[in-house]
Amino acid sequence: MKLDTKYDTFVGQKVLVDVTPREYKGYNCDEYDLNKDDTTISTIKVEAEKMGLHLRVWLPHTMGTMDYRMDRLNVHVEEQEDGTFQVTRINLG
Repeated sequence: MKLDTKYDTFVGQKVLVDVTPREYKGYNCDEYDLNKDDTTISTIKVEAEKMGLHLRVWLPHTMGTMDYRMDRLNVHVEEQEDGTFQVTRINLG
């Protein structure tokens, strides 16, 4: 399955992410969660569901399985130099 070009319009869009500093096993690290007011990811989810796709969002430091599923849309969100977060890549798998 080839992705529609409509998903290209989401690349570069800002995503609202909450960053919570925390400690894990003696190390300081940040926890990343989607902000409840974010509309970018919810819009992508609606579009994905129209095509029968499940959505997986990869925030910084997200761990996940490496299985490849043709019914899953992966949205990669990365922190930018100015501290904002943007969609940097969308793919199937």
